[in-house]
Amino acid sequence: MRSVPPSVLDTLGPRNVDLLEACARRIDGLHRRLVPYPHWYLDMIGVDPSCQGRGFCSRLVRPVLEHIDREAMPCYLDTSAEKNVAIYRRFGFEVVLEDKMPGTELRIFAMLRKAQTA
Repeated sequence: MRSVPPSVLDTLGPRNVDLLEACARRIDGLHRRLVPYPHWYLDMIGVDPSCQGRGFCSRLVRPVLEHIDREAMPCYLDTSAEKNVAIYRRFGFEVVLEDKMPGTELRIFAMLRKAQTA
């Protein structure tokens, strides 16, 4: 439960473990379906709300993307926070699917950054 983003817990409620597990399976299934080829997966990145807007996200993401670019690989991520979509677009990610988790109001944005070539 520690790795579940607060926005997800707020939407689902921390006691609804079955629903949380069902959502996790759905998200994993989307990931496998949308990018069934070799790629990097940007799994969890977070910046404390008191530190947001000060460039920490860029400091975390840029070195990872530079490494991925040297390998000329695509990169996938998903986020449940709509505000993050604009942030990830700045790094070259595009929304490839927006999905609503059944039985919830939780929306998932699947995003892909195509392989970058020099």
